[in-house]
Amino acid sequence: MVDTISADKLLVYNVREGWEPLARFLGEKVPEQPFPQINDGLTVSIIVIGGYYILVIGIPICIGAVLYAKSSRARSLVQMIFGACFRKPLGWLRSFGLRINSGRSG
Repeated sequence: MVDTISADKLLVYNVREGWEPLARFLGEKVPEQPFPQINDGLTVSIIVIGGYYILVIGIPICIGAVLYAKSSRARSLVQMIFGACFRKPLGWLRSFGLRINSGRSG
C-alpha cells in the first residue's frame, strides 16, 4: 500500500510519536494538551480486570436479581440453594448453644 499511494497523501504514523507528525500531516497546529497515553500497562490491566469482574460478577448478579424479582420459580430455586448452603453451618453454630433465629416458627 505504501508504494501505491503518494507520499503527500499517506502518513505512516506511530502513536508514540505524539501530536507533531499528525498535526504536520493534517496542516494543523500542535494541540496544547499532552498526547493521551492511555495504552500503558497499568491502564490496560485495570480495564481488563474491571471488565472481568463486570462479566463474572456484575452481570450474573443483575440477571439473578431480575429473575428473582420476576419469577417465583427462580425465587424458589434461590431459597432452596441458600437454605441448603446455610442449614449445616447454622446447625453447627447451634451445637455450641447459640440461639439463632432462622425465621421458622415453632
